[in-house]
Amino acid sequence: KRTLVALASYMFLYTAMIYEGDMSEEWSLVFIVLAMYLAAVRFIKKDSNIHPFLYPFLYGVSFGIIAYIRINNAALICGVLFAELVWAIKEKRYRDICKGILGFLSGVVVVSIPVWIYFIQNNAVKEFLWGTFGYNILYAEKGTDSKSILDIMKLLLNMSSLIFIAVMSIHSLYAKKDLFATLLFFESVCGAVVLFMGFGYWHYYLLAMPLMALIYPIIYRYYSGTRWYKGTAVFGLLLLISPFSYQFLRDIGKNYMFDFRKYYDADINSVKDVMKNIPESEYDSIWGYNI
Repeated sequence: KRTLVALASYMFLYTAMIYEGDMSEEWSLVFIVLAMYLAAVRFIKKDSNIHPFLYPFLYGVSFGIIAYIRINNAALICGVLFAELVWAIKEKRYRDICKGILGFLSGVVVVSIPVWIYFIQNNAVKEFLWGTFGYNILYAEKGTDSKSILDIMKLLLNMSSLIFIAVMSIHSLYAKKDLFATLLFFESVCGAVVLFMGFGYWHYYLLAMPLMALIYPIIYRYYSGTRWYKGTAVFGLLLLISPFSYQFLRDIGKNYMFDFRKYYDADINSVKDVMKNIPESEYDSIWGYNI
């Protein structure tokens, strides 16, 4: 039941957030989920001896790949790193911290080597750094600064399930001393922080979706068997579903129009007609005016 609800939640959120697909956030999901899963194994089992070097190495690989896609997409992985660090410091496992740092950096380096070789060979390091990091930072700053009070209120509503997970994790951390709650807290906080950046487009929520979709299993873990369970479960699912219901229905309609009614076929045929008048030798050229 918990698995089915989580899968249904995931598909609901994915449909509401994905637009036409092929977004950088979508490409980042597999690496976000990988890091979250590996960390969950360690935290749920409360076993810091589970691959103290290999798992941080895979965190580094995941972080490195996402960093070269769009670095702020790695927010939940940052949550994983903070949780691992706090856990290690609390247990005074300073040797494991060194192993973890070495493993993480090794993973980032392994990913970085071919990327840097490519851009060095093509004399495009400056363009690479600007396009990947510089412009991204300025874009995020512009989007963050442009938010009105109404935009912030909408944002808080949309990520209310994420905030609820953070609240549950704090309660469980202090009331039940649950180690896994540490991981949930840092993931939810980092997810919330990154959602405040940029212009607040629907597909940005994909970055926090793997955690948001787990709201019911999290509620079950901490409240099953208590008199608060049913009410908390209903409340949590309402927080998850309500903000995205309209967008979900809208995207279902778009899929119907595009995939079944062939809404875009006329546009595609128009483009093909234009292409017939362009020589194949000029397919790789772009004309721009007043740029």
